[in-house]
Amino acid sequence: MFLKFIRFTKELEYEIQKFDNILYRVLVFRVKDFSDVCDSMFKSDNNYYKIRQVKQFLRQLQENIFLEIFNDSDFIQILALENQSIIEMDRLTGIPRVTLFKQPRSNYLVARIVLLEDLFHYRYPFRIPDLFELDLNNRKLSKYENLVRVEFIKTFSSRDVQKPFYIREFLNTYKISNQKIKEVKQIFIDIIHIFQQYQLIEEDGLLMLNRSPINIHDLDTYNISDGIILYEKIIQIKV
Repeated sequence: MFLKFIRFTKELEYEIQKFDNILYRVLVFRVKDFSDVCDSMFKSDNNYYKIRQVKQFLRQLQENIFLEIFNDSDFIQILALENQSIIEMDRLTGIPRVTLFKQPRSNYLVARIVLLEDLFHYRYPFRIPDLFELDLNNRKLSKYENLVRVEFIKTFSSRDVQKPFYIREFLNTYKISNQKIKEVKQIFIDIIHIFQQYQLIEEDGLLMLNRSPINIHDLDTYNISDGIILYEKIIQIKV
């Protein structure tokens, strides 16, 4: 939901404010508009339930959420502080303020969010395809489809060009039943193909078992059993 949130806010009108010489982006939007963007993630179609889930998410943005962002020299950590204060440390405040209020003379719930401007220059949220949308048959994702997607994003967002996916370890961690193991492996393969279509990874990787090279189009639920090492495709950005 945070990736969806960053994508959603990137398209909004905003104003820039400076606090302690740090630039922040101030955004105002209807909570329902963001709820509509996240529709595929909800377990229920009840609008009250969906608004409640979004309100909870927005409030949690301030509760010690750690984010890694990219600047010109290195990755730095930013911390969303619960007390809404800015502390001069090795960390920066990422989301110092979230305010929810009813719009005058309407029933719309509105959010006013103050976000660190550097978040909008962090490349990963805007390069990664939206893996949480409904599929072509308008079907909501299963538990395992969601788990694999989160795992994939976590691994892909690491600094290293090498992206190791320990699939056997993943299966053991989540105690995947024997009946579901093949299905989960296929979900990994399908997402690998999506990332290759988006030109985010190289076509050749290494099998985890014996470090033998393999083209991702040759992957199957047997040879990927232990895992695979993928390589991020580095794109030169013109300045």
